Amino acid sequence: MRTARIRSGDIVRLNKRGYEFEAYITDRTGHEFRIEPIRNGISYRTARAREITAHWARRARSSA
Repeated sequence: MRTARIRSGDIVRLNKRGYEFEAYITDRTGHEFRIEPIRNGISYRTARAREITAHWARRARSSA
């Protein structure tokens, strides 16, 4: 997956060693990302670009 548009605060789905879960991106250093898993009980805190399987960008709320 291309990671150029992944920013801090976005949500990604990861596949780490066959275990899929969603996480927030907290920081980026090159091709490695610091993550905060959404579900409890997951101890992974970093992810590589090749482990990202889906990406949802954080959007600003529109003022209505």
